Amino acid sequence: MNTKPNAATIVSIEISDRDCSTDVVDIIHLSDGRSIQAWNGQASYCVYDKAKGRVEIGASLISSEEDETYSGEPFTVFTFA
Repeated sequence: MNTKPNAATIVSIEISDRDCSTDVVDIIHLSDGRSIQAWNGQASYCVYDKAKGRVEIGASLISSEEDETYSGEPFTVFTFA
């Protein structure tokens, strides 16, 4: 399901440590109070949300789409512009 959120924008991003194998998510804070735990590409046993597009301060959230991995774990893909 593709939804159009209410003009939420990125207000801050907590970048994970790419050299730490257990630090597997970036935390993206939105202007509407939500936080997205986005997988940073490190190996992980958990499935985290994915963020794509212009992931930088001020970028607008244009859609979110529910999905799941081959193992059935749910996650959401957030697209920014």
